[in-house]
Amino acid sequence: MFINREQLDCAVNFQAHERNQALEKPDEKIILGYNPKDPNFQELVKAVVLSTYTTFNYDPSDEEAKTLYARMKKVAVSTLENKELPSNDLKEMKARLRAAEKGLLNIHRHCKGDASETGLVQFSQSLMDLDETRGKFPTHIYTDNNNKIETMIPFSSDIKFNLFIRDMSADKGKGNLTVYMKGAPERIITRCSRILQNG
Repeated sequence: MFINREQLDCAVNFQAHERNQALEKPDEKIILGYNPKDPNFQELVKAVVLSTYTTFNYDPSDEEAKTLYARMKKVAVSTLENKELPSNDLKEMKARLRAAEKGLLNIHRHCKGDASETGLVQFSQSLMDLDETRGKFPTHIYTDNNNKIETMIPFSSDIKFNLFIRDMSADKGKGNLTVYMKGAPERIITRCSRILQNG
């Protein structure tokens, strides 16, 4: 990442760093190349969260549920081939799988959305909760002829960017809207007139 005219090494996910630090003997090679408390870094992470729509969304398959069921019952998975689990067992196994997936490092969790955003949201979630932040600053919606219109432009390879207009009223007072864009540098920089530097 590039902040305050400085390139930061963001190869180490903050969640992995925290887990490493909690060990009795932390691995000295796992070092953060950024300061997660730096206000400019936090603003960049916030911009990543608010300019993306990819979410964590693990939906276990019936086969994965069968595999877990077989392990728990200590039977061979092959004994369940061409058989359906009772709905209560299927529901319980899928709930267990979802709960286990949430406990993984964010970099190993399943994402739903734009593939180019996966790494960004996996990195950002460790620093700022996606659902909480997006809930606090929702996409602005206006009404036109009784139709609610969400103010966003989805990414396309033709325009090489995506855009959200977010309602920032929770932090900056009623009626405060902010544009968040993400895309090719030549598409973003030409639309900027100011740069955030040192807060």
